[in-house]
Amino acid sequence: MKIHKKHEMRLSMMVMILIMTSIMTMASTALNFGFNDEFMMRWLKAWAFAYVLATPIAMFTMPRIRKFVSQFVEERT
Repeated sequence: MKIHKKHEMRLSMMVMILIMTSIMTMASTALNFGFNDEFMMRWLKAWAFAYVLATPIAMFTMPRIRKFVSQFVEERT
């Protein structure tokens, strides 16, 4: 299955959010509670919360961040 080019940035961002939130919540869950019988359930709850929170934040802020950063970037030919 292929997606249209216009959706590439949004899909890339969602995959990045998925990977980052899963790694960060796994690390913080392990740090705070250790690897025990409840680890997987605690981690999945933390990850779901983080993903739901991070996705709209990233979708809202990324265009503004790109616009801001583009002020400091020049194209060279």
